[in-house]
Amino acid sequence: MFTDRTGLTLIARRSLLAALLSVICTVALLPGGAAQAAAGDGWFRIVNALGFALAADDTYEGGNAEFANPEPTSGAPVYAQAWLRVRDPDGLLRFRNAVAPAWYALTVNTGLDWVNKPVILMGNNTNFANQKWRAVPASNGFVLLQNPYTGKCIGTPPTGNLSVYVVACNANDNIQRWKVTDND
Repeated sequence: MFTDRTGLTLIARRSLLAALLSVICTVALLPGGAAQAAAGDGWFRIVNALGFALAADDTYEGGNAEFANPEPTSGAPVYAQAWLRVRDPDGLLRFRNAVAPAWYALTVNTGLDWVNKPVILMGNNTNFANQKWRAVPASNGFVLLQNPYTGKCIGTPPTGNLSVYVVACNANDNIQRWKVTDND
């Protein structure tokens, strides 16, 4: 059996090297945690005039956007309610959520032929018109978040459920009136 000057056998050295390489690869390939939101870092909370926060309901692609109670009520929100606001060269906005390491984008589900289409989270793609939003001024510092592709705004149908859809824009509907606020 061959040994080196440290007294380790050649097989032991190779086993030790393989184990070390395995640990390094495992650590390097672990998905990164979602960003922690803090004031001035580009992460925002989106809250409507009724006090509901826009949130992701799960960490998988295709998961729904939903209305939720803001958590916590001040300071950095939970990951499901943290949104990275990206301004595209065309002046439109995209919102990416911190709940999953992939930071899925707020997307209108255009695969459904419904009058009011659900808003879901999908892989970020700067070329998808259904991931772009325009902040249309309302009153008292609120905005409507309008998707230019559909011409509709983030809200919910009259059925009153807490799922997020794009619906006909109505500046008088408090569920459609939003403030995009920095996480301070």
